[in-house]
Parts: sequence; C-alpha cells; structure tokens
Amino acid sequence: PLSLQATNAAELSNAPMSETLSVDNQPVSISLGTPNDPNPTAWVNHAITVDATPSTGPSGLGGVSCGVNGGSVESYPAGGLLVDGDGVKTVSCAAWNNAVDPQGEHNSATGSVTVHIDEAPPAMSLEPVNPNDPTGVVVDTSDSESGVTGGSIEMAPAGTGSWTGLPTTFTGSQLVAHFDDAGLRGAYTFSVRSCDNVGNCASTARTVMLPVRTQAVSDVSIEQLPA
Repeated sequence: PLSLQATNAAELSNAPMSETLSVDNQPVSISLGTPNDPNPTAWVNHAITVDATPSTGPSGLGGVSCGVNGGSVESYPAGGLLVDGDGVKTVSCAAWNNAVDPQGEHNSATGSVTVHIDEAPPAMSLEPVNPNDPTGVVVDTSDSESGVTGGSIEMAPAGTGSWTGLPTTFTGSQLVAHFDDAGLRGAYTFSVRSCDNVGNCASTARTVMLPVRTQAVSDVSIEQLPA
C-alpha cells in the first residue's frame, strides 16, 4: 500500500490518498523432470513423460509452453508432455509470471531436457552362402540408436521345432556362427535373432538344403602282393 498526503504553505492538507501497488521482482524458474525415465541420458524403448515445474513470485504463473526439437511451441498439458518416437529428443519449455517490466514484457525463464528413445528393432540381412565357407552363417545387423547388443542363431529340420543353438559371436556389425552338416540330409531352417541394447529384437530365417559341402568319395582296392 502507498499513502500520499500533501500540505500547502498555509499548512492545509488535502484528504489522504492511497493506492495499492503490486510489485514482483522475484525471478521465474522452471525445472523439467522425467518421472518414467530415471536416466534421460540412457536409451529407453518407450514413450517418456516430461514434467515441467515452474516457480514464480507473488504475481503468480502466467503460463508454460513447450516444444520438441525446435518444433512448434504449444501450451504445456496439465498431465505432462508425452514424448514419443525414435531418436534423440530435446524438450524445451518456457514459463512466465504475471508481472511485466516497463516495456510490457513478462518475467520468464526457460529449461530443457534431452531424452533418448529407441522403439525400433535392429535391421538384419543374411549374407549369401560363401562358397569358401559354406557352413558359415553370417548376418549383417545394425541399430542406429541404442546399438546392437548381440543375438543368436539356431537350426532345425524344416517344419519341426527341434531347434539347436549354434555358438554365435557378434563382431560389432555381424552375427557369425558355423554348423556341422556331416550326416545331415534335407531342408534345414536357420533362425536368427538380433537384439539392441534396450530389448528391441528382430528375427529372420533361411531354409537351406543340407549337406552344403561336397561329400568326398574314395575308391579303395586291395591287391595281394607276391610273396
């Protein structure tokens, strides 16, 4: 409250005047949290909710708006901003109070958080059979987001569920396994599974006629030597 009273030279005073002034010089702040993502710097395979918590002075909150990756800015929804879709997403939010400066601008603050979402499985493709290594199974696999963590290769007679796991190595870009086709005849299915670092997996299969190696044929004869 502001009270004013004037007195003239004859010591005559006017009636007291009063006015209430509303002043808010406190800075505005905003913090962003991810309640369903404890570590936003790590990749996850689900949508993320971003909570914006503003702090203002006595003039109260004027509003909050947010945008993702520099895109269109929209009012912050009461239940939090849901961020989805593969890739690195930067959420930026601004908050302002109801106080204005002499130029009519509101006191405001900004905040941001970057999240990492990977909801897509790895890409996979089986290499053609290598004539120089016919019992090898080589699978190209990659994931442009969280990265491939490994995988598995199995084989079974086609049309059956009698799967046998093959020792499989991951080179960083390929899954590699070898099988022994000795004594195997007919169609066999090779099933490949590749997973990324957040649990997204892809699978593919190929059916091959075994054996893939040319069988060696030996002719043996016995001759009796003279005594």
